[in-house]
Amino acid sequence: MCTQIANLDWFITRKCGQRKYCKFCFAPWNVFPPDTTLSGAMDICERIGELKIPIVTLCGGEPSEHLYIAEVVQKLYKLGIQITLYSNIACQENMEIIKCLLPNIQILSLPIDAVSLDVLPKMRGVHQFETMSSMLKYLVCILHRPKIKVGTVVTKQNVSDLDNILEFLLKAEIIDVWRIYQYSPYGKQANIIDNFLLEDEIFEREMIRIKNQTRNCGLDISFRNRRDNIGYCHIMDSQGNFYYYKEEYINLGVTIYDTPSQILKHYDENRNYHQKGWQQ
Repeated sequence: MCTQIANLDWFITRKCGQRKYCKFCFAPWNVFPPDTTLSGAMDICERIGELKIPIVTLCGGEPSEHLYIAEVVQKLYKLGIQITLYSNIACQENMEIIKCLLPNIQILSLPIDAVSLDVLPKMRGVHQFETMSSMLKYLVCILHRPKIKVGTVVTKQNVSDLDNILEFLLKAEIIDVWRIYQYSPYGKQANIIDNFLLEDEIFEREMIRIKNQTRNCGLDISFRNRRDNIGYCHIMDSQGNFYYYKEEYINLGVTIYDTPSQILKHYDENRNYHQKGWQQ
């Protein structure tokens, strides 16, 4: 059994100002506990360093809304840990905080689920796209920027916009990675799921089409379907508790203070390797 935790997805906060806009969101804000204190966060960082976990993804929620995100990023950076930061960049305040964190992060992950004016309101909203676009323009102008990854959750509402998203990404010229995910229906009522859940056959067909269309385009493009999403990700909440995702978040009863073997026995490490390779 593997005894080295290769990467960690730290859901550092359940706070997110976008919650009322992203009806398709499957972040576990209603499952995870409140944010940890500064001392608790620093203890977790120290433990991550002790375990020599090389890559930590800070996600949520919206990480920039965590009271101590700057302290966490600085601590992990000083420990020599590669940081991937997920952010909606949904308002000016989010953007200003992320700008301050950029020198200490290696990968910035941004969501682009639509670019067309008729589709944007059905996904994250026009306001989020406008602020995120401003962030991309800022990133073009700075000399030392992190690797830029864009994630797209494909649903019934935005599948028709994939070509437009691709065109936008290519014009941006600074996007390194495009990760395309099949919508995974956690935590929503059945009628909402029906509005968003894309049939497997349609998703697979669209991914083949995109793959054929993007040969030699300069983007690192990969896909993740619902099956791929199950059990691959080492999910930890703000307080250090671990979870297994199976279109619900299952508390495993282990924490960051347990041994790596106790933690890893719950996950599919082969699937983790294949799904997290883009971070290397």
